[in-house]
Amino acid sequence: GIESQRAFIMHIGSASDIMRQYEGMKSLSFVKDHLQRAVFCSGDTNKRNRAVSMDSIGATGAGAAISILDKPATIPDYVWRKICSSLNQIQLRSIHRIMEGKSRENVALLQGPPGTGKTTTICHLVSALLNGAC
Repeated sequence: GIESQRAFIMHIGSASDIMRQYEGMKSLSFVKDHLQRAVFCSGDTNKRNRAVSMDSIGATGAGAAISILDKPATIPDYVWRKICSSLNQIQLRSIHRIMEGKSRENVALLQGPPGTGKTTTICHLVSALLNGAC
């Protein structure tokens, strides 16, 4: 017959998280240099001193109007023109501040009530980042 044996099982972690991180690190060579710098650069913390808030900027009306002439240097003209034609001033100021490196520690907080354009702003920001250059 078959002998009965006692077995102990211990869960020590998941290999899927480690594999996902490993695959992410391997794929870094395919990410554009300016995106690698944006993600991994510690940046100048004196220059990056405030988070971007959709409702706080909008509520106070802080800042001058952003126009096509205020294009961040890293965004190609055709991308900035499209962004300017698609977004309102609050959204443009958010993208402008992020692309100019004026958000604290390379982190920006886009917040606001539902329907205020946070997702639209993020989509345009991703477009600016993917098409940008340093």
